[in-house]
Amino acid sequence: MSVLDWVDMMPFTVRRRTPVSFDDYGKPLYTGDYSYYRARIVYKFTKVTSVITGQDVLANTTVWLGPQTSEPSLLFGEILFGEDGQPITLSTIAANDEITLPDDKVGEILNWEVQSDEVGLHHVKIFINRGV
Repeated sequence: MSVLDWVDMMPFTVRRRTPVSFDDYGKPLYTGDYSYYRARIVYKFTKVTSVITGQDVLANTTVWLGPQTSEPSLLFGEILFGEDGQPITLSTIAANDEITLPDDKVGEILNWEVQSDEVGLHHVKIFINRGV
């Protein structure tokens, strides 16, 4: 089942950006360049193991990232496709990536799961602690 079959269950757009460098204290520094993804977001507590500390923690938000989109003009951007004709999905993620939710809250990434199907990468499920 293609990730395109799931798009109806992904009513949100989230922004992601990766750090370009780190300051003297190890804090990530970002540019203004975002990637946009269709997403499903559920606000509930989930016990996960933090990839940074190795401790069990509670994530308060789960985000399923689907296909990458162009910058949204209204609600959604157009889904972007690769040279193979498949939708572009997130292939890697790191704990210091910045995920901005539709309410402009930035979530701390605690853990993630990469899901694939018969065609390849399907979606990424991210457990985050949403800022207040």
